[in-house]
Amino acid sequence: MALGVLSLCEAAPGLGAVVSLLFLASVGEKWQKEFLLWLTATVTPLFLMLFCLSRHFLLSIGLLALVGGGQIAFRTISRVIIQIEVPRDLLGRVMSVFVMDQGMRSVGSLVIGIFASIFGAALGLALTSIVSLTLTSTLFYHFLGAGGKNR
Repeated sequence: MALGVLSLCEAAPGLGAVVSLLFLASVGEKWQKEFLLWLTATVTPLFLMLFCLSRHFLLSIGLLALVGGGQIAFRTISRVIIQIEVPRDLLGRVMSVFVMDQGMRSVGSLVIGIFASIFGAALGLALTSIVSLTLTSTLFYHFLGAGGKNR
């Protein structure tokens, strides 16, 4: 029984990712990429916070699927924007910097681990989600919102 529960928890983000990619493929150019990028960067930490608060198994599985969908949509949309906006002669350099975030995940895992050790797993993960939401909201406001007029 416990293995089945763990399997569902592991599979839910992958299912969300597949559904998210199918959605992105079907909408094509109908949606503004910057809006989708902002939306996925905003709702993913919110879904993660809700997952931390959830005490119902099926709701938790659904929220994990939404987190996985939001994460893969964000990464896909950001790569599309980079490949469209960056001049061809700089694309390789820009993408190499972009992929450096995979190494930065270790830093994020360290922060999550510290928060979880201090506050417990659910609260620690929720707090790091709040930090993520605050940072992304500030960056989006600065670069795309009122602060982005000098862009």
